[in-house]
Amino acid sequence: MTLAYTFTVYTPTFNRAHTLHRVYEGLQAQTFHDFEWLIIDDGSTDGTDALVRLWQSQAEFPIRYIWKENGGKHTADDLAAKEAHGFIVAAIGSDDSCAPQALAHINDYWNSIPVSMQPAYAGVAVLAAHVGGGLVGPPFPRGLMDSNQLEMVYRHRIGGDCWICVRRDVLRQFPYPQVEGRATHFNEKTLYFRMARHYTLRYVNDPLLLVYMGSGSLSRPTGTRRQVNARIAATFAPHYLLVLNEQMDYARIAPRDFLLAAVHYVRYSIYLSTSPMRQVRALNTWQARLLWLAAFPLGALSYAADRWWPSSRRGTIYAKEAAQPGPMRATDRL
Repeated sequence: MTLAYTFTVYTPTFNRAHTLHRVYEGLQAQTFHDFEWLIIDDGSTDGTDALVRLWQSQAEFPIRYIWKENGGKHTADDLAAKEAHGFIVAAIGSDDSCAPQALAHINDYWNSIPVSMQPAYAGVAVLAAHVGGGLVGPPFPRGLMDSNQLEMVYRHRIGGDCWICVRRDVLRQFPYPQVEGRATHFNEKTLYFRMARHYTLRYVNDPLLLVYMGSGSLSRPTGTRRQVNARIAATFAPHYLLVLNEQMDYARIAPRDFLLAAVHYVRYSIYLSTSPMRQVRALNTWQARLLWLAAFPLGALSYAADRWWPSSRRGTIYAKEAAQPGPMRATDRL
C-alpha cells in the first residue's frame, strides 16, 4: 500500500450521525489539503452511511468509509492502521473537531525534526482545547519538547489531554493485544506506553484539537458501575498487568500510580474469575508481586464495593477510576 497523502485523518464512529458533522466541517476548513478522511463505522444503525455518501459527493477532500460489525473501538483502530493511506494518522473523535490550521501546523512540527532523526520519532503531540475556550488538560512543561508518554505520565505528571498523531508504520507495529472474549474497550495507554520504549514524540503547546464535552463517547459504556466494569474487565485487567510487568522501573517516581494499577489489576481480575494464584503467577518480577500482595485487600474491597454501588450511579464513573495511571487524554474519548 503506497503513501498517497501526508495525513490520514481517522474517525471511529458508532451511531454518531448527529455529531459527525463537526469533524467534517473542521476538515472542510483546513488550510492544508494533502489528507484523506478515513471513517471506520463500528456497526452504526443510525443512517451514518447515507450521511457519509452525501459528504463524499460534496467534499473537497477524499472520504473513505468502512462499515464493520460492532467489535469495540480498539478493533476499529487496528483496522484504521491497516487501511490508512497517509504517512501520519491523526485520529479525531466522532464528536470533536480541529482548528483550521491543525494539519498545517502538525506538518510543520514534524518537518522541524531533522530528517536524519525522524526514524526515531513516532509523531507529534499537540494540545486539546474546549470549543468554548480553555485547555482540556495542562500544557506540556516546555513549549516544544521531545519526550514520550512514559516520561510525561510518570515524571512530568501530564498524562495527557493531548492529540497524538502517529506515523502509520509505527501504528502498525503496536496493534492492541488479543484478549479472550469480546472486549468492548481498550485503554489506549497500553499502546502509547509500549511505543514509548522505542520511539520519541515531539510535544508542542499548540491547542489544535477542539473537544466538545458532554456528548458521550464511543468507547465509554453506560450502565451501573458493576455492569460497566464487568464489560471492560477483559481489557483493563491486561492493561494493568502490562503496567506492572513492563513499567516497574517508574514505580519509584510514581508509587501511588503503581499501587492503584495493582489495585485495579486485582479488581478486574476478580471480574474475570482469575484466581489469586493465577494473578500472581502472571507477574514477572518480585517487586510487582510484592506490590500485588499489598494491593490485594484493596482490590478485593473495590470489587465488593462495585456489587453494592447504588444502581442510580451510571457507568461513566469508571472514567475517574480506570484511567490510572495518569489522567485521561482527549483521545481516550474517541
